[in-house]
Amino acid sequence: MKKLPFGLLAVLFLTACGTPTAAPTAQPAPPEPTAKQEVMVVTQVVTQLITVVTTATPEPASPTIQATEVPAATALPTEAPTALASPTSVPVLYEANWNDPNHGWALPEGWRVSDGKLIISGKGDSVWALAPYKPEVADYAIEADIEAIPESCVAGSFGIIARSAYKGGFSGCGALVISTVDLKGNKFAEQNFETVNMTMPEHRVYRFEVQGNTLTVKLNGAQVAQANENQFGDPGQVGIWCRDVQITVNSFKVFAL
Repeated sequence: MKKLPFGLLAVLFLTACGTPTAAPTAQPAPPEPTAKQEVMVVTQVVTQLITVVTTATPEPASPTIQATEVPAATALPTEAPTALASPTSVPVLYEANWNDPNHGWALPEGWRVSDGKLIISGKGDSVWALAPYKPEVADYAIEADIEAIPESCVAGSFGIIARSAYKGGFSGCGALVISTVDLKGNKFAEQNFETVNMTMPEHRVYRFEVQGNTLTVKLNGAQVAQANENQFGDPGQVGIWCRDVQITVNSFKVFAL
C-alpha cells in the first residue's frame, strides 16, 4: 500500500471533523450597585408614579353641601294650665249615722240597725220612720242607697218620705210611683201622681227631689218619674216608708237644692 504524506493526512482529518468552534469569551459580572445608586433608582420610580397620578384626569368632585344653620328655638313663656272649674259641692244638710247608738231614729217593730245599716223586715203595724232632722227650707233632695229583696214583696211598698206628705218609691211590687203618704192616720186619702210600671230592682240609689211644686224620682242618677203637685209646700220632715217587703238602707242623706 502506498503511504500518504503526514501533512496530507492532517488536512483530511480536519476536513472530516470540521473546524473547531472557539469557546465563548467569559463576560465580566456587572458591578454591585452602590447604596447611593439604589436610592437614586427608588427616587426615580417614586417620581414617575407621582407624575402618573398627578397627570391622570381627576374625577369631578362631589358638590359640597353647605350646612344650613338652624336658628335656636325661641323660648316661649310657660303658661300655667287653666284650672278647670271644680263642680260646686252641694251641701249635705243631714246624713244618718247608724253606727252611733244615739242615731236618733225612732224605729218601729221589725226595724233595726246593724253594721251601720237600717234593716227592715217589712212586718209590723207601723210602716214608716222619720229622721231626727227637720229641713228649714221646703226645697231639698233626699238620697238613700237601698237594697231590696223583690221575692219578699207581697203587694208591698217602700220609698222615701219628703215634706211629711210625699213618697217616692215602689208600690205594689211592680210600679214606681210618686204619691202622697198619710203619716197622721187617714187625715187624707193617699193618691198617686205619677206611676211607672217596672220591675223592682235589687239595688239602687234612690233620689227624691222636692222643688217648688215639682217632685222628681231618680234611680242611680237617671230620672224615672216626675209630677207636679201643690198641696204640701212646707219643709215637713224626711224619712223612710216600708211595708210588706224586706229592704236594707245603706245610707240616707239630705242635700240642699
